[in-house]
Amino acid sequence: MSIGKANFMLNIHSLYFKYPNQRAYVLQRIRFAIAKQELFAFVGASGSGKTTLLKLLSGQLQLTKGRIDFQQQPLKGPNEMLIPGHPEIALVAQDYALLPNHTVYENIEYHLREHTKSYINKRIKELLQYFDLQNYRSKKPYELSGGQQQKLALAKAISNEPKLLLLDEPFSHLDNIQKTAFKEELRRMKKNLDMAIILVTHTMEDALSLADQVFVLNKGKIIQQDDPEQLYQFPENAYVAALTGNYNLIPSQFFNKIMEVPPNTTQVGIRTSDIVIERKGPFKGTVRAVYFEGIYRIVDITVAPNLNLQSIVLKKQFKVGEKIRFSILKDAARFF
Repeated sequence: MSIGKANFMLNIHSLYFKYPNQRAYVLQRIRFAIAKQELFAFVGASGSGKTTLLKLLSGQLQLTKGRIDFQQQPLKGPNEMLIPGHPEIALVAQDYALLPNHTVYENIEYHLREHTKSYINKRIKELLQYFDLQNYRSKKPYELSGGQQQKLALAKAISNEPKLLLLDEPFSHLDNIQKTAFKEELRRMKKNLDMAIILVTHTMEDALSLADQVFVLNKGKIIQQDDPEQLYQFPENAYVAALTGNYNLIPSQFFNKIMEVPPNTTQVGIRTSDIVIERKGPFKGTVRAVYFEGIYRIVDITVAPNLNLQSIVLKKQFKVGEKIRFSILKDAARFF
C-alpha cells in the first residue's frame, strides 16, 4: 500500500552528519520516511552510526547537511532550541537512564510533572497496568529485573504519548526469555499505540523478526533497505549476507572448482540451509567438523583444498571423517 507524503510521521532528506573539527562524515546520504504504526530497524556493527542517527532524529544533535521533517515541519536541532529535543519524540537510551534513587512511580511521575496531579495519577495507573508493573510501583530500579527495568524505561518514554519512539540497542541487556517477552511488547505497542517506532541493533535476527523495513548501515551509509524477507533472501552484497547469518561466503576462485561463476565475481554466497546432504547429491565432500546448535547441527564439509562449506541438518548425525555427497538448491548461489 502506498503512503502519501503528508501521511509520513518522519521524513529524512539526504542527511549528512560529522562532528565538529572532524573531516569524515559519520553519516551520509541517509534517506527514508516512516508512517505511524510502522516499525523500522537499523542494523550495523559498532561504529556504523546507529546511535548518532537516533540522536539526530531526536533533535539532540545538529545535522550537518540535509533536512529532517517531523509531522511536515523541520525538526530543530540543539542550535535552535534552548532545551534540545522534541516533546513528541522519545528516545530510550541503551542504559535506560532511570532515576536510581526514585521509585517506579516517581520515575514516571518526573516525566509528567507539567500535568495536574489528577492526570498524573490516572496516567501512571494506566502505564503500570499496561506494562504489568502494578506490584512494583514502590520499588527502585535496582530492585527490578532487567526486563522490568526496560518496561519502566518504556513507560517513562511513552508517558506523554509521543508520536515517535526511538530505541537504542533495546535487546543488549536482555536474556533470551526477556528478549522474547520484549519483542511481544513491541508488537503490542506497534499495534495499539498511534506512533512510529525506530530501533537500532547490531543483531540482524532481532530486526528481521520485528521490523516492517530493515536498513543495513555500514560506515555511515545505508547499503541496503528492504522488507525482512526480501533482505534475508536477496542480500545485495557480502556484508549484508554475513549479517543475516548462516551464510557460506567463498572466494570465487575456489568455488569455480564445483560450479561455474559469472565474470567479475569476487565472492559466492550460499546459505547453509541451501546445501543439502543426500546420498545421490552431485558433489562430494568429507565431514571436517560437526557443531551442535540445539535444534540443529552445522556440518562443516571439506570439498577441496581451501574450500569448506557448511550445511544445516536437523536430525541426522554425521561423524568427522565421514564421506558424504551433497547438492546445492537451484538458484541458491548469490554472486558478489
